[in-house]
Amino acid sequence: MTSTVHDVRDPLPLSGSSVDAVFAHLLLCMAPSTAEIRALVGEVGRVLRRGGVFVRTVRHTGDAHFGTGKSLGRARRLTRPAA
Repeated sequence: MTSTVHDVRDPLPLSGSSVDAVFAHLLLCMAPSTAEIRALVGEVGRVLRRGGVFVRTVRHTGDAHFGTGKSLGRARRLTRPAA
């Protein structure tokens, strides 16, 4: 396992389909804009191998800020066209 610290506003320094998993601890709760969130999720989809896993943590419903954010819709499976 390798961990990397990276400014997620920039493209990930990884080749496409090169990792088995991405872990993002509270990253999507750190007030990025909608465009930044979509770009980040797109980058995660780009670097994950087919069948890879994107694990992200989010705030708990007991958090004082729960429900104050803007909904971007339901979670969905990252998909890639067949090779």
